[in-house]
Amino acid sequence: MKLVKKASVLLVKKLTKWAVKNLVAAGPLLLAAGASGQCEVAQLEASDPSMWAMFGHSVATSLDGQYILAGATQDDENGTSAGAAYGFTREADGWSFQVKLLASDGQSGDRFGSKMVITSDGKYAVIAAPNDNGGLGGVYVFEARGATWIEIDKLTALDGALGDGLGGALAVSPGAQTIAAAAQGTDDNDIGDLVGSLYIFVRDGEQWVQQAKLTASDAGAGDRFGSAVAVSADGNRALIGAANDDGGASDAGSVYVFERNGQTWAEIDKLHASIPDQNANFGAAVSLSDDGNTALIGARNEGAA
Repeated sequence: MKLVKKASVLLVKKLTKWAVKNLVAAGPLLLAAGASGQCEVAQLEASDPSMWAMFGHSVATSLDGQYILAGATQDDENGTSAGAAYGFTREADGWSFQVKLLASDGQSGDRFGSKMVITSDGKYAVIAAPNDNGGLGGVYVFEARGATWIEIDKLTALDGALGDGLGGALAVSPGAQTIAAAAQGTDDNDIGDLVGSLYIFVRDGEQWVQQAKLTASDAGAGDRFGSAVAVSADGNRALIGAANDDGGASDAGSVYVFERNGQTWAEIDKLHASIPDQNANFGAAVSLSDDGNTALIGARNEGAA
């Protein structure tokens, strides 16, 4: 895998030079895949590259690596910083641009493509626009039909409010049977601002309905519950980060585990670092195994204080 390291370093140096000189953020995206001691590196760019588009702000891939999405949150086709997502497919001779996805109701400032996930089979793409509708946030579901991608639903919170930012973190189970969308900007009149919440949507035919709104049992102002989210393959267990929760120290962070029984969700555990570190932001990133029994949790500022 030496080639990956070398290519990555070269690309970082090149982007750093551009950033210092021009502050241009138009891509490209570096891909690396290895098998049996061999390594393949590809560099993808938007089909219509433009300055400031932020191509590669977020990325997602199907389980088999045949489908890739790259978000460009400041693409201007639907309006200034409305956002877009680019889809690529793997061909025998490399990667091919397939489609540019836009929200059907996209407007300036939506930042569509900020977060995205693809189902394991590559059939469904779930793409967030957390600034949609004045910061209420929206989550769009696209379905691949041959070489065409169709927007089939838009998810919004039943009790959403301006500034909630629905879609700030996303997770999806296979077949998109369960979609988890965080709104870490959620306020609570009794608790305070930026408490955070997680919305669960379940599939009903070609639409998704809100099943639950999850909040921490010990929610506090500024916790940002929903900083990151992951779900098990059956969609019955959710791992939810609250990176600014005071899990033993100021902004140490915590992670909550919720489980679904029938149609009901319940908090079953709260995780924190064995030695909480102030400002560590434990839970800023989370991942969960398919069976829901192994969790991987990031603490991006651990030891930085």
